[in-house]
Amino acid sequence: MTKAELYEFVTGLTGGVEIETTLFDTFLDVAQMNIEGLRPWVYLRAEDLTQSASPSDTFTTPKTLPADFREWYDESPLQLVNAGNNQMYLTEVPFADRFNYKSGGGRFCVDYPNAKFYLLGTITEPATIHQNYIKLPTLVSTSDSSSWVFPTRFHKILGLMVAIMWRKGIDYDVFNQPLADNQEMQVRAIYDIMTRWDSDLQYSMQRGKSFSSTNSIGAGSQSGGQVNY
Repeated sequence: MTKAELYEFVTGLTGGVEIETTLFDTFLDVAQMNIEGLRPWVYLRAEDLTQSASPSDTFTTPKTLPADFREWYDESPLQLVNAGNNQMYLTEVPFADRFNYKSGGGRFCVDYPNAKFYLLGTITEPATIHQNYIKLPTLVSTSDSSSWVFPTRFHKILGLMVAIMWRKGIDYDVFNQPLADNQEMQVRAIYDIMTRWDSDLQYSMQRGKSFSSTNSIGAGSQSGGQVNY
């Protein structure tokens, strides 16, 4: 569903009352960020290959995080892959401890406020840096034609959450409360289906892995969270 279609859906939920567009966009942003922030969804996982490592790099050589970076999702989210497709996994240490680990391999640190990361240790050969992270997708409120990155069957959860925020806040009264309660039940039902679907995807990705290897990486947390308004 596009933003325009969600607006029409919400207008139906509010009994024909058209929510002011700026307020609608704000509610829509809150709903989207709420759902996306509850777990490391498979549909929000991304890989960036734009950065490279060189033997001339030191622990003070800055590399750039992706513009849509939100957070890492694996224990070793960076991989250095050379021309022969051999890989080395890197784990993160605090930025403040970079001097303690500047000579040790297999680690990196991140200056999050400035969107920069640094490889620690000696780089022996050129390599592509694979960054595995959770992305921040485009906000649905960006334009009338924008749509959510998730499958269409889940999009109505955003409209329901917008309607709930409107009923329980801007237009709260004793008549709207039971309607909001009913819509909350629908949100929880859709969210439960979403989490089961996502857990199945995460489980499916682990079926062929051998965890006896020292390079094996554990799956991201599959725990969900509470849907808040």
